[in-house]
Amino acid sequence: MAAFGSFLNNKKNTGGANKGKPYLAADFDVKTMTFSAPSTNQHGSTAIYINDGDSRRTPQVQLPMGRVPFGVSHLNWQGEPVFGRKNMEFDLTDPNALAFGKAVDEHIITTAMGHPEWFGSSKKKMSREVIETLYRPCVSPSKDEDKYAPTMRIKVDDNDTEQCKRPTVVRVVTTNDDGAYEYEKGDLKSVTPQSEAVVVLDIQKIYFVGKAMFGVTMVARHMLVWPAEAQDEAFPFDLEFEVTKKKPATQKKRPKSARKLGLGGSPGRSRSRSRSRSPKRGETHSTACMSQSDVACVS
Repeated sequence: MAAFGSFLNNKKNTGGANKGKPYLAADFDVKTMTFSAPSTNQHGSTAIYINDGDSRRTPQVQLPMGRVPFGVSHLNWQGEPVFGRKNMEFDLTDPNALAFGKAVDEHIITTAMGHPEWFGSSKKKMSREVIETLYRPCVSPSKDEDKYAPTMRIKVDDNDTEQCKRPTVVRVVTTNDDGAYEYEKGDLKSVTPQSEAVVVLDIQKIYFVGKAMFGVTMVARHMLVWPAEAQDEAFPFDLEFEVTKKKPATQKKRPKSARKLGLGGSPGRSRSRSRSRSPKRGETHSTACMSQSDVACVS
């Protein structure tokens, strides 16, 4: 697979905040995460922001390639359109992605046990059992674990509102005639159900819903997407032999004027001035006086 900048960097990355590159999920040490003091936003909700070590940068991690089984949720549970920040479920089939999600969950649970001020208490610590009851984990197990992998909910930012200052950057991958990967600019509508993607995300903050629930917000900053084929275009056959899709025949395009007149040559080689000649039998004088450039300009 061809490399796409920082997306597919196979070297161990221990730079983080110092080098400005995302950690690979397999290399990320959750113990380097530090937490701000609880703060209240304009809506009255409590948030604790996560930093990369002693820096003020948000930890950024690149997940291994995985499926986006349901695409991006553009509608809420009532069927109404959602603007701005949307949800995306990411498949944790890759063991490194799963281990990363579980490590983040464990670190936040154990840290929360030692910080009663997160929950409005200055003295009384909470037991692990209580914390686990309140905590919404990053890793959501499937209802049918024999069939489906766990998933992680990742937020994506859409630029469909003026409030979105930093939309998620989407690049769509295609394969050229030489079999090499190429990418072009896409948007969140390119992330169709069952697409595959490499995601670079921010471990942004710990959010609180009153005193009844808390969890961690993961926000996708960059996505490299291999969109899934539409169901009616898929090739569902299980064969003992290989059948490949026929490539469309390529034809050399002739100049538009030549195609219209049925001419094989290019009119560009003719002189700009007309030269008259004597008409042949059955030919009118006006046609005989037209140069090749005059004929090519007829439409």
